[in-house]
Amino acid sequence: MLDAFKKTFFYIMLGIVFLGLLAMGSWQTARMQWKENLILTIEEAKKQEPVSLVENISSIENNAFQWRYRSVDARLTLDQNSYKLLIPKTRDGVVGAELITIASLENGDQIIVNLGFLEGQNLDLNGVLDQLSLSDNVTVSGYLKTFPYQGMFQNDNDFSKNDIYWLDANSYIESTNRDVDQFVPFIFEVESEITPNLMPHELSTDLPNNHFKYAIFWYTMTFVFVFLLLYYYLYHKKSESEMTS
Repeated sequence: MLDAFKKTFFYIMLGIVFLGLLAMGSWQTARMQWKENLILTIEEAKKQEPVSLVENISSIENNAFQWRYRSVDARLTLDQNSYKLLIPKTRDGVVGAELITIASLENGDQIIVNLGFLEGQNLDLNGVLDQLSLSDNVTVSGYLKTFPYQGMFQNDNDFSKNDIYWLDANSYIESTNRDVDQFVPFIFEVESEITPNLMPHELSTDLPNNHFKYAIFWYTMTFVFVFLLLYYYLYHKKSESEMTS
């Protein structure tokens, strides 16, 4: 009875390992396809000429999916009381932070704006704002980016302490006592240089895509696992046959 239980448990564990390896390969394949589609979307968006953000608000709100990464121009009124630093960020191996705020458009709608990248560690928001001396009104170009999701290994935000690790758009808006429905459903990533110490964003298709190699690795591990199981089975089958003969 105990031997039968051990054998059943052993087979169940083997099945779990096999399915786990296969699932990892399938997941990396799906991630590879997602990344390839993302690159194609960005390439198509970069081919489009910049358009006025205000003049296309209705189309953006009704067909948001088609406006991902589209280049737009806008005149913004920056809210001086809504600045936050996204930390930590890196660009070309340099550690720093990204400066965000909320801006009003000419038609009264509002949008979250990512103004650019700042070099430096342990940056202080008040010190940064004093250094930059940003104007209330700016005319800029940029692209529209969808609201991100929290990564598996990202810390939770604490807006009361200005500990912002990822742009949780809804929580950010609510922390300023605003209505989410008044906002354009995108982040405006600024590509214009507003001030020398603030590095603008650049929409690029140069995205790391190593998922094919990862998928090959996990599928190879699955094949090796099956091969070892088959070898184990045939070896013991042969040993049992020799013992009974």
